[in-house]
Order: sequence, then structure tokens, then C-alpha cells
Amino acid sequence: MKTVHAYLNNSSLSHLLNRASIIAQANRHLQDLLPQNLKNHCIIANFDQHQIIIAISSAAFMPSIQSMQSWLHQNLKAFHPLKNTQILKISVMPDLYPHKPEQKTFPTLTANTQKLIQQTAKRIKDDKLRDALTRLSL
Repeated sequence: MKTVHAYLNNSSLSHLLNRASIIAQANRHLQDLLPQNLKNHCIIANFDQHQIIIAISSAAFMPSIQSMQSWLHQNLKAFHPLKNTQILKISVMPDLYPHKPEQKTFPTLTANTQKLIQQTAKRIKDDKLRDALTRLSL
């Protein structure tokens, strides 16, 4: 069985961990540069020696990011691993921050409506319909 140390000495894993660390640091730098309304909608998705790719969660934020693209690129280049990049690309990734499904809320029945449904259920001969109306009235 390999030890954790043996895995960390693997050059490709070590390279991957180093790259993930650099991207995390670059994202912290990006978040410091962004105005408050964009902080939760933009991340550095990737970079190489030529370009930085910023992912945004919605096309609605594109005009704001584009208006500051040149300034943003210059300031991101202050972060050493990004210093030689020549292009800042912006990409829309709608699933960047998945939305939590909204819980459905059902209107509550008034006491009078509950009573009417219960009375109706008592008169129904069909068992399934009667049970459904009874559950609805609770």
C-alpha cells in the first residue's frame, strides 16, 4: 500500500496540486479586485502562459466585466504566475454556482375550507378519491 508521501512525490499529482494552489491564490487576488456585485459570480477558471480565462455565472455580468477587462488583466498580471499572459478571456458558465432548488410552498387552507373538504370526502364512495381529499384537508 502506497503512503500519502509516495502519492505526493508523484510528479503529475504534485504538478496538479501546485496548479490548483496557484489557481486558488489567483482567485483570491481576483476577488480582491472585483466590485462587491461581481464577487459571487466570477472565478478564474484556468490560465496558461498566454491567457487567463475568467468564468462568469451569467451573461448579465458580461458588460460589467468587459468594461473593466483591461484594468483587470493588468492587475491580475501583478500575480507572478500570471505575469506573462497576453489575453484575458471571459466565458459564461451558467452552472458555475448551482442554484439551490427553491422549496415549494403550498398555500394553507382556511379552517372553513378544510371542513368543507372533509365533509365532501365523507360523501365520496371512491376510496382513493376519499383518501386523497382527506389528506388534502389535513
